[in-house]
Amino acid sequence: MALLGVAMLAVAASSGSGFPMLGLGTASGVRTAHVAGALELGFRFFDTAQSYEWGYREDEVGEAVAASAVPREEVFLQTKVHPDDLKRLAAVFPASLRNLRTGYVDALLMHRPGPGWQAAWGAMEQLRAEGKVRHLGVSNFDVALLTELLDGGVRGGGTGAAAALRAPLAVVQNWMDPFHQDADVRAFCAARGVVYQAFSSLGNQWQHMRDLGSSGGANPVLAHPTVNGIAAAHGVSPALAVLRWQQQLGVALIPASRSPQHQRELLRGLGGDGGSSFSLNPEQMRAMAALDGHEPGAPRGDDTSQRQATFRNAAKAEVELFWVDEAADREVSVGELAPGQATTLSSHLGHRFVARGGGAGPEGQHFEVGDGANDMRVEDRDEL
Repeated sequence: MALLGVAMLAVAASSGSGFPMLGLGTASGVRTAHVAGALELGFRFFDTAQSYEWGYREDEVGEAVAASAVPREEVFLQTKVHPDDLKRLAAVFPASLRNLRTGYVDALLMHRPGPGWQAAWGAMEQLRAEGKVRHLGVSNFDVALLTELLDGGVRGGGTGAAAALRAPLAVVQNWMDPFHQDADVRAFCAARGVVYQAFSSLGNQWQHMRDLGSSGGANPVLAHPTVNGIAAAHGVSPALAVLRWQQQLGVALIPASRSPQHQRELLRGLGGDGGSSFSLNPEQMRAMAALDGHEPGAPRGDDTSQRQATFRNAAKAEVELFWVDEAADREVSVGELAPGQATTLSSHLGHRFVARGGGAGPEGQHFEVGDGANDMRVEDRDEL
């Protein structure tokens, strides 16, 4: 199998070298075994981040890559700086190298803009000059911020010695799905030779942003008749139809999956093993374009329900934490907690979570976000 994202599926970025266009996202509970399996199938590009509260685990990506038979130089590792650490980027970056078990990362992105982002870019340029980073990028940036970055004197710190460090912007990672096509940023990137990379390609953002009660909380993108009609016409899943549409627009893809079957489907359907198995025709592409701007469900109104919740594993064994999606009658993995580890999540009043495995007991331990401190502790069941 050809090397996914390193050979076939690479484009020239503004940095002058190849950038992979298809990889595996590692949020939402993607762990060591899932990354190891993806490597065996042929994936060579992995997107991760320092933000463990959003389901990322750099250390487990690094563990899988280090244990595999694939040489490090054939793997493309991309990570993102935690939004809270922009002002101390140089101090926290070495932890990413330790977690990923590598001397360099192939791409380093700011996870989102915040106070001090301009100085953080300068720190990223310094890391690139030191050979610790190969490509630089940003995430959650709009056209105004991208213009400031590229044309406002941010890169290279202006003139003089610092200007010698000036580095190109290689990639922009933004939210894009059929209802939110981010056309202005995509056009900006195309004009500047910057790779546009999509996150949340399949519509999961809407499940957090809108009241989807009338549809039972189902993913509105994957349930849309246009998407399902195109998928049926090609004999593929709605998810694969959406991803192929984005791919035909020149968008780099990083879907997350823990399922070997779905990972294999991504490779076969999107070109990882020799060429995409299908293409949307011009009429279907126009039908997808027409979905832009559609807002499913109803507005949530003023959101006064947001709360912070901290989960601490006081048990003797690792547990996995799940958000209980009651509308869809399912549990969504948030991540794993080693003994003694804690994580803080942005959640909402009344949201329920359950810890499973390890010392959590056969029924798990259940939590509900309330108005108080929301300091949740997982205890060994045999000691309760």
